[in-house]
Amino acid sequence: MLKLIDIYINCRKNNLHISNENTFIQVVELWFNFFDYVINIYEEDGVAIEKLNNENVKKSIFSAFDKTNENYTVIKKENKFTFLINKYLFNLIIKKRGYLHGGSRSKFQSLSFYLLRNKIDDIDIVINKKFKSDFLNACNNLCNKNKIDLIASILPNIFFAESLSKKIRLPIYIIGSPITFLDFYGKYMKILLQPNSVNIIGIQHGGAYGEWKNNEIEKFEKKISIEYYGWGLMEKNIIQHRYRKHKRCLEANMILWIARDKFHFNKKTEFNKEMGEHFNEFNHIRYFYEKFIGLPVYLIPHPRGKVSIYSTIFQSKDILMLKNTEKEISKIAKLVIFDCISHSLLYYCIYNNIPFIFLLKEIPVKHLTPKAVEFYSLLSHRNVLFEQDKMNNNFDIIIAYLNKKNTSLFSDDFFNELKQFFEKNTIYNI
Repeated sequence: MLKLIDIYINCRKNNLHISNENTFIQVVELWFNFFDYVINIYEEDGVAIEKLNNENVKKSIFSAFDKTNENYTVIKKENKFTFLINKYLFNLIIKKRGYLHGGSRSKFQSLSFYLLRNKIDDIDIVINKKFKSDFLNACNNLCNKNKIDLIASILPNIFFAESLSKKIRLPIYIIGSPITFLDFYGKYMKILLQPNSVNIIGIQHGGAYGEWKNNEIEKFEKKISIEYYGWGLMEKNIIQHRYRKHKRCLEANMILWIARDKFHFNKKTEFNKEMGEHFNEFNHIRYFYEKFIGLPVYLIPHPRGKVSIYSTIFQSKDILMLKNTEKEISKIAKLVIFDCISHSLLYYCIYNNIPFIFLLKEIPVKHLTPKAVEFYSLLSHRNVLFEQDKMNNNFDIIIAYLNKKNTSLFSDDFFNELKQFFEKNTIYNI
């Protein structure tokens, strides 16, 4: 069956070609796959397709589920002096290597990222209007007028951009999360428009990586990278530095239940199918919550989640909104609770020695990579992961810890064991 990406590629062959053609097309293909996924969710939920035509989507296809929020960040133009300073520093510091969001971030890398971002903002692209027109006309054979109008409105212009001039200097080794190419108004794709071949060194930037056998985003990032590094569950790894280390408070006494992100899954596209089955399982939450009756349990909502299921269990007085989530967790958490796997905050807990547990319906073993199964089995063996259908008296260990009757459960040895597990096959510099 012909898809939008097929029409795009056929029209592209007749109009333009760039040095990084294969990588560029793979970015566009993921955009279209996610677009189809979003469209099907909208149709399934009975949401008007016009809701997609907002500034959030124009900023990033991954913001498409913010259906009613028209707010977006306006990029402010810098004054001339700042612009000249940034230009000078870029020419002085940025040679062949440039940094995107994600992965390890030293102060030098953060500066390099900032300078590259400002350099890209200053680059104007030239749109091949014939290519765009050919594409939209060809879509008439596949889409109705409403969908074509939507595509014309939100499809990034950079998908139809000509190559950049040879006079524009950009780094040819790009380090960070390749998913960045699909965010920030599509501007980072300008890197792929340069006449030089670009080499991408991909780095994990959040949870879920290295855990699921079929993770479409991870597959995309690996596919366009010459090398790819995870945080402990990949073939090659680095120690994650996304989260800063914070000093623990010895008097931390609160139990913080971390709410999950809202997860959209549609069977028609089967995009994120395996993760969808796991993240949409909520029946075990009340079962485990009742085991903490009488203890100070507070819910930390996910910034994007707002999953209504939690409001049927937690009262409003027991919901905490934290301004600096990681720092405050470090200060007040006696125990952190996760009710699904693939939380990036897990790494924060481990590297800050913050006690945590997982409460699951079950470990989705058949969908996980061998390394992930090994890791979550280790947590189960160490009595910090519990499955509802395999409950036994081991959970009493957690209650004893919370009642200060078991001080050995979360020892330094426990956290060191987990760090060592992640740090197998790990390098320290890229």
